[in-house]
Amino acid sequence: MKVGRNDLCPCGSGKKYKHCCLNKQGTYMKDGASEKVAIRNIVKEKGYSDNIADVLCNLMSYMKAQQWIGACHATTAVMFVVLSELGYNPVSCIGEVKDDYMGYFDHSWIELDGQIIDLACSMTLLDGRPANAPVILGIDSYTGGACDMEYGIYFRGLDANATYITSVSFGEYMDAYPNLKNGLWDIVGIILDKKIDISALRLKYGNTQWKYVCSKEV
Repeated sequence: MKVGRNDLCPCGSGKKYKHCCLNKQGTYMKDGASEKVAIRNIVKEKGYSDNIADVLCNLMSYMKAQQWIGACHATTAVMFVVLSELGYNPVSCIGEVKDDYMGYFDHSWIELDGQIIDLACSMTLLDGRPANAPVILGIDSYTGGACDMEYGIYFRGLDANATYITSVSFGEYMDAYPNLKNGLWDIVGIILDKKIDISALRLKYGNTQWKYVCSKEV
């Protein structure tokens, strides 16, 4: 039987599982922790609320269930709205990234308090293979160390698809996502796990601007 985070720990300590043996499975993925456990551990170590871990884990589950391969822009857009609705001040970023495995590529990510959150790097266009494990608040969830991908590198400039995303309004991009009645707004409700007022969210976030990050030159 699967033990829930808020269930009593099966070890008999009388504590909740999340405050007892859950973290004894390993802190990071290299230690044997599951992806979701590693994400939760990093969020906790960084001093943030469980609500961030909840939505990041929900989004990772959705990405895998729907095979959101290479969906960095969609993932970032959803994370921006979700984290904003939780009371945080995320920045939706777009730019070029350098990775030792994949080289240079256009990408999107979230910055929260200057720290990178990047789930899509774990499911790339290369048959879904990861460029990196999920990056949570600047930390590689596999190693537990600082992520070694370089964000905001200038190589050739943004391609046509990335340039288009920066040229349309945030609301237009959210609305236009295919195969969903209300575009990416529907995913926001799924990730927050509650009913949302899509019309109100459109008004609130429709004019959000992507931040083009280009701080380093090759």
